[in-house]
Amino acid sequence: VLNKAQDQASWSVVKVDQPKESIDNKTPLKTIEETMHNFTNPTTRSDDDQTCTICCDPLSSAGAVSLSSCGHKFHSSCIHAVISHQTGQQHIQCPNCQTIHGIKTGNQPTEGKMFIRKHDGQVPGYPDCGLIVIKYTMVDGVQLDGHPNPGKPCHAKGFPRTAFLPDNQKGSKVLGLLVKAFRRRLVFTVGSSLSRGEDDCVIWNGIHHKTQIQDNGNGHGYPDVGYMDRVLGELKQKGVE
Repeated sequence: VLNKAQDQASWSVVKVDQPKESIDNKTPLKTIEETMHNFTNPTTRSDDDQTCTICCDPLSSAGAVSLSSCGHKFHSSCIHAVISHQTGQQHIQCPNCQTIHGIKTGNQPTEGKMFIRKHDGQVPGYPDCGLIVIKYTMVDGVQLDGHPNPGKPCHAKGFPRTAFLPDNQKGSKVLGLLVKAFRRRLVFTVGSSLSRGEDDCVIWNGIHHKTQIQDNGNGHGYPDVGYMDRVLGELKQKGVE
């Protein structure tokens, strides 16, 4: 049995990345302009018969751009508005195909930490390997710009939260991507807790975790043969791959 000091030393600790715009002291407008410059290209007049799917007006009615990776075309002002209203202004997620241009970041509170360690135990369905234990901590705070109610309290209830992965090749891949997602502030968000019926809570952000080793009928544990592929898909949807 580990004493408290040994137990703390056995965990690897992950912290979130600080928002780049705050580090660079850039205004939101300047950040948006840089994102537009990095991930859009001006269109030509041959595109005049197409429609902007954001506003449903012809592309010829205003200046238009194409996104650099997927090539879909929109009014420049419409894409500018999309970026200004999303969480994190250093990426563009195509409204048509959802392709992410740049690095998507979220609004997960920055004070949280992610702890990781390996264990000799096993999860059902994976008898030939150990398990990976993940623990998340969050603290109460005040909501910032990008949260639903800036200036109001934000409640971190139900923490620490623990999750489990099999300690095999695919489990290690999922772990690495979860670390990347946590650093990008994508694992949690601030919103309404359906389980508690309360607003202004730190909640999961659509990347499902197995919070029990043995499933008891609620789908939160193992065995679940499709879980690893599903969570890889959820991570990919957030640009983490």
